[in-house]
Amino acid sequence: MYFCLRVMKSMSLQNPSEAFSLLSGRMGRLLRLKFKKELKKLNLNLHDRHFGVLLDLWSNDGLKQHDLALASIKDKATITRSLDELEKMKIIFRVNDEEDRRNKIIYLTYTGKKLREILLPLIHTITHLALEGISSEEYKVFLKVLRKMYFNLRNPC
Repeated sequence: MYFCLRVMKSMSLQNPSEAFSLLSGRMGRLLRLKFKKELKKLNLNLHDRHFGVLLDLWSNDGLKQHDLALASIKDKATITRSLDELEKMKIIFRVNDEEDRRNKIIYLTYTGKKLREILLPLIHTITHLALEGISSEEYKVFLKVLRKMYFNLRNPC
């Protein structure tokens, strides 16, 4: 705890626009707006809240609803709403967990799997746009620092 407080005191922001939370929040909004604009061009009625679920399922199809909520850092009601929307769009389907009927296991439909072929290139294009002028070494450092910050917040001092 002492270490965390000492680090925080040593960080003094002369310019409020340098505040990480402000800058990262604005960057996130810009990325979401750009992505939303591109989705509209493709006539895809997806929302940014769906992408954490889709990315997790593209990596590991057949996850428990509870695990998706934990991975996306969403409460039960929010993840349920997102899954309801994705199920209505026939992108995912839910199956009762045979070990515990209270749990649902989430799978991608054929449509959900095919969306990967459309959305991953779009994600890469927008990411490359955001990373213009940033060296691969800078990007590696950025990811390393971002991961550390993520785990610090998931597991506070």
